[in-house]
Amino acid sequence: MAASQRPELAARLKTEYEATRGTIGNLAQKHGLGYHLVRALLHEARTHLRQGHPT
Repeated sequence: MAASQRPELAARLKTEYEATRGTIGNLAQKHGLGYHLVRALLHEARTHLRQGHPT
């Protein structure tokens, strides 16, 4: 992924994350990206991340 694509991808992931009850892992799998990359992109987009359920 080119650096110029990061902000657009981050914004799309943020919109999808906030509009669904999906997890970071779900988004990563759906878009063929790594979990940590998706998490970083959501952070860059200033997304309020939901807390996971304790196991």
